[in-house]
Amino acid sequence: METFIGTISGIIIGGLITVWASRYFYKKSVKAKTLSCFVQYISEILTNIDPEVKNNLEVDFKGQKVESLYQIQFVIANTGDIAIRNIISPLTLEIPNNGTILDANLIDIEPEGREVSLEISEPGNVSKLNFPLLNSGEFFIVKLLIKGEVPRPTEKEVDEDGIFSIYDRKGFNLYKFQITADDLPPVINSEPLPRDYSEFRSLYFDKTVIWGGLIFGAIAFLLAFVLYQLTYTTEELFIYRFKQFFSNFSFLKFSIIIAWLLTVFIAILAIFIPASEIRNLRPKKKLKFTLPKKHSRYFRPF
Repeated sequence: METFIGTISGIIIGGLITVWASRYFYKKSVKAKTLSCFVQYISEILTNIDPEVKNNLEVDFKGQKVESLYQIQFVIANTGDIAIRNIISPLTLEIPNNGTILDANLIDIEPEGREVSLEISEPGNVSKLNFPLLNSGEFFIVKLLIKGEVPRPTEKEVDEDGIFSIYDRKGFNLYKFQITADDLPPVINSEPLPRDYSEFRSLYFDKTVIWGGLIFGAIAFLLAFVLYQLTYTTEELFIYRFKQFFSNFSFLKFSIIIAWLLTVFIAILAIFIPASEIRNLRPKKKLKFTLPKKHSRYFRPF
């Protein structure tokens, strides 16, 4: 019987290992072509200004008064495993909310010397980015100055629960790029730039959270120590002797139970509060690119 159980167990464990190994090596062998369009930040310029000051403030562009103005910075990167080439039509962005591009600049191209050009089409709400080649891990940064309102999500663009993140409220997800190229989707939705792509990402490790966990841990330990010492000396108050403890139940014993529950709750907080930050120390997936420090300072860690 034991031999039979051992044989069956070996077959099951061997099968599971085989399935896992085949899936792992299959994923390793599959090469993906991916072009990512990240929004690094959106900065509104003429908002949150005192109305009286704003009425006396005039911003003109080519003789037209500008009521709303914002700048947005995109990071266009090849985050796949294969070079992007043979592009039939360029990467194109139409500014939502009828915004007009007043200024556009390629502020960085990695590697230096990679051919990338930027063109603004009339009436000024479409930008075209031309690049004949973008190898895996290469990227370029585009900064646009736009006349118009920052797009906000409508009810149709809010998720099923009726909740949207700060990225949605800031309009990070509402810029859609179009491209015609081999093995790339025709429409690429923008997304917020993850903090991991910044060279300053280690600065976002919050030490106060760790200290909070240590303080909660110390409080839980002291409470447990005091409760143990107080109740251990009195046999009928020692909670681990259930039969004696729950006989002649009193308000004092009820208070002891509440105190132990509170101690356990504080101990759980001591574990889970710092866990939210400690997880940032775990080995991260190897990134295809990292923004240099000169641009990381513009990173917005929402």
